[in-house]
Amino acid sequence: MSIIYKYYNGDVELTLQQAQMQDFGYKKYKFINGDLKIIYHIKNGEIIGGDYFLNSNDVVPDLVQEYCTQNGWYFVFYTLLNSAGQYKLWKGDVYNEEGILSSKIQLVIDQDGFDIANAHLDFTTEAVKHGTKRFFNINPDTGKKDALVQFHYERHTFNAESFCGGRGHWDFYYGGAIIEKVYNPEVMALFNYDNHPYFHNLLPLLPANGII
Repeated sequence: MSIIYKYYNGDVELTLQQAQMQDFGYKKYKFINGDLKIIYHIKNGEIIGGDYFLNSNDVVPDLVQEYCTQNGWYFVFYTLLNSAGQYKLWKGDVYNEEGILSSKIQLVIDQDGFDIANAHLDFTTEAVKHGTKRFFNINPDTGKKDALVQFHYERHTFNAESFCGGRGHWDFYYGGAIIEKVYNPEVMALFNYDNHPYFHNLLPLLPANGII
């Protein structure tokens, strides 16, 4: 069995030493045989919560007891729904520190464990309420994968109220002004909106044929 740990502040990969110096905490990713298994959320040197990616051998009530009830951590337990290419679609049940199911989400991650899409679900019907999609490229300053563009799809509409940008990163909020914003020449030089229909709507969350 091969076990690898990686450390992140947001999407920025850190060494363990760098991670331990983060004032606002960091995340510790555990990969088993190349697959993401657990993400620990760490603050002030202590685990406060995390994400657990289930397989057929895992027993959720036992895990809730261990991670939430006994340790007092919040944890999301993900069940694999589907996959396409390097992308996997997971459904997450969010449990609070007392081991009570509090909310439900969906998540799409790539082969490196990066979150490219997520959605919050109605607790009862599990219908998608709102969510986010992200486009990654290689940051020329660091040589690392980085989220270049983020699209936020707000409740009750998936088709942008406002736009903000900085350091070569852009956020789009769906609702009205997206056309003029995504065709900004500075954006177009790095991300051609027309060539990426995956981002035109929140659904489907899993990229068709594994292409974004």
